[in-house]
Amino acid sequence: MASSDENFRGLLQATGLDASDFRRTPVEAGLSPGYIAFSLDTPEAEVQRWQRALERLRASPQWQQLYQRFHE
Repeated sequence: MASSDENFRGLLQATGLDASDFRRTPVEAGLSPGYIAFSLDTPEAEVQRWQRALERLRASPQWQQLYQRFHE
């Protein structure tokens, strides 16, 4: 089955299945960088607040840690 790590963990929790019954393969069904989207009704000031927060995160050492954790 194809699944993201996040969805796989949720599936295991929801069904009670054991992770050891599955194995990871090198086959990639797809890759998504992820996105944050806002309603067209979102005030521009709120969008800018999120943009500044993202820029601060990208400039921090934590960005690389998060990237490595969730990209692999």
